[in-house]
Amino acid sequence: MRKFTWIEKQIPPMNVFPSVTPSKTAVLIACLCVLVGWALFVLMLFFMLGLFNALAAGMPSRTPISNAGLATILGIGGLLSLCSLTYFVLALSLRCPHCTYQFLKNPKGFGSTGFSYHPSCPRIRGFNPWSYQITRFLRSRRMRCIKCGEELFHAPQLPEV
Repeated sequence: MRKFTWIEKQIPPMNVFPSVTPSKTAVLIACLCVLVGWALFVLMLFFMLGLFNALAAGMPSRTPISNAGLATILGIGGLLSLCSLTYFVLALSLRCPHCTYQFLKNPKGFGSTGFSYHPSCPRIRGFNPWSYQITRFLRSRRMRCIKCGEELFHAPQLPEV
């Protein structure tokens, strides 16, 4: 018989999670963090392209950056970091009540991982189903788990007249 150490007794097994529907507000915050994070990332790329173009056009490399410019760059970087951290915490804490998969986590974020999306997840050419579900939630407040294909948030039922 195997003896358990103190730490093994304190940590519950990873496959035991309550079957609770995730908070719609938390999912909304996570989806907005993805949207704002990508927008800030693109904005930072435009700032960098503008700086490189100015240097290539002959602008002196010792051009001072004003306090407002420095504050803008630091503000965008800080907001990007805050959005990324918030999304990361929410993506790892929210789980599907049907299969306990972390449905906000992008399984193919860094390339092929052997993960296959459920066939009932709708797709748009050029985008993976994860990004489709994020935009679907922002548009209609409905989301489908990308692993089991179950609807997480159903559309509100209208009262019959």
